[in-house]
Amino acid sequence: MFQFKCTKKVQDFISLKPSDLSEIEPEKFVLGNWFVNSFTQNRRKVLIFMEEKTLFSFIIVGVRKEHIKTLRKHFLEGLCLQLKAEGISPQTIAAFSDNQAIIQYTKTDNRSKVGSLTDLIYLYSSWIDSEGGLSKIDVVDIGMKLNRVPQTNLKLIYAINELKQALGETT
Repeated sequence: MFQFKCTKKVQDFISLKPSDLSEIEPEKFVLGNWFVNSFTQNRRKVLIFMEEKTLFSFIIVGVRKEHIKTLRKHFLEGLCLQLKAEGISPQTIAAFSDNQAIIQYTKTDNRSKVGSLTDLIYLYSSWIDSEGGLSKIDVVDIGMKLNRVPQTNLKLIYAINELKQALGETT
């Protein structure tokens, strides 16, 4: 099961009512809980996903209301693309791409993590602007760069190093 801990902004965007939200549960498997927020860049909606423990992040660009029905598919595609670019083993990537786990939507439960997510939005947005906008960038490349920014909530360790450790991959 994946838990998407959605900010109010995302809840409104995907039309989640309070009754649609599940109770928050402890993470049941590696990379199971994700904080989700959104921002607009070059008039396009961007969803940002940040894993709860490792702060590993990636973005999905151009999300529209009709994509919400297939958000699980888009999430797994984005995650697997980012993991592949990071050199994660094909067996680990296959475990995620073949994952049939359901998605539960919850509200956020950690202000510090929401703060990290807000910082990442600023960094993604600034980096995209500095590269010339969404049409000129590779979202996976930007994700790789930002997963190598020291994270205060990780005692200045890179998110990618935390991810590889959590997955049992060498750093």
